[in-house]
Amino acid sequence: MKKIIFFIIFLLLLSCGKNEDVANSDNSANSNKFSNNNENIKKTNNEKSTANNEKSTEEEIKNMVTIWNTASSNADFNTLERILGDKIDYYQSLVSRNYYIADQKRFFQKNPVYSQRIVGDIIVTRLSDNKMLAKFVKEVSTKRETKEYPSYLTFENVNGSWKLVVESDAVSDANIARIRQKKNNAQEKEQGRQPVIITPNKSQYYYSSSITLVGTLTHRKYQTTEIFLLRLSTPITVIGDAEDSPTETNVQEIQLMGNATLSLFDKDVLGKRVQITGELFHSHTGHHYTQVLILASNINFLN
Repeated sequence: MKKIIFFIIFLLLLSCGKNEDVANSDNSANSNKFSNNNENIKKTNNEKSTANNEKSTEEEIKNMVTIWNTASSNADFNTLERILGDKIDYYQSLVSRNYYIADQKRFFQKNPVYSQRIVGDIIVTRLSDNKMLAKFVKEVSTKRETKEYPSYLTFENVNGSWKLVVESDAVSDANIARIRQKKNNAQEKEQGRQPVIITPNKSQYYYSSSITLVGTLTHRKYQTTEIFLLRLSTPITVIGDAEDSPTETNVQEIQLMGNATLSLFDKDVLGKRVQITGELFHSHTGHHYTQVLILASNINFLN
């Protein structure tokens, strides 16, 4: 009889232990689930906060465009002056705030009948942490006509306030590009008419002084980098007087640097004889592949 009683008690204790393990397991699962839910809620709230902040910034920029448009339409120069940055990229020319206001005043003197309004939506895009781009269509009405211009403004956050730093439109950009291209073509044509006076190379040159060298164009490739070189018919000596600009002798190949060399990539120039004007300098970075380089300001083809 006693054995039966002890056996029953043993079964009861075993049953309680299992129930406790199950309870602990359930509690652990619930705890993990609660923790995951908290993380998801926190993540969602952060995402909502970021989205709300972005939306708030977008509304601020749209409001700045509206302020600019109203002031520009009504010759409100005081308001324009308040929202301008110190420097403005004004139709592809960097100008001061004073110049911008003076130009607006000149414009209204010439066009006393003038108004403008925003047509359609204002599309706002973030350019960086503190710069926002606004694109829109501007309808301009003068005494002569009414026209629409796809326009854009860039605002920069300066000490907590949005300031206008870029203003232009697609039509003006296209006209400016056309004028610049026409000017470049005229300059190239004029240069082509002028006879090139060939100056023989000297045996010695100095760094950082304007010189002219005659040689043949060659090029080399270093992994992903392609460079152009001027190969001289006879070696030269380049004289220096500093640790970073030492004298170099027996210089026969000189790497070309500068904006004047960019057009070489689009032309069949290898093996051509050229006369290059520029300043010599000594190599000082891993992108310099000859001991002496030339910062070219002008390249004339001799054949």
